[in-house]
Amino acid sequence: RTTPAQNPEHRTANMQLRQMIEQAVDTLSEEFRTVFVLREVEELSVDEVAKRWGTINYEVVCGLADRLPRIYNE
Repeated sequence: RTTPAQNPEHRTANMQLRQMIEQAVDTLSEEFRTVFVLREVEELSVDEVAKRWGTINYEVVCGLADRLPRIYNE
């Protein structure tokens, strides 16, 4: 019995889905692409992403890091 990973149709569908995701990610601004990669590929938490950016998690979640003044940092 074959597993889904061994099924040729399943592998083809996964490859097509991966290509679609990569194309969609390529259309993102650098800021959003960076957040996506840090969250989904590197599997960092929102707090870890915020710490790397020197901001708060709310800005990361809302995508506002470059739009709000840096009143949270000293």
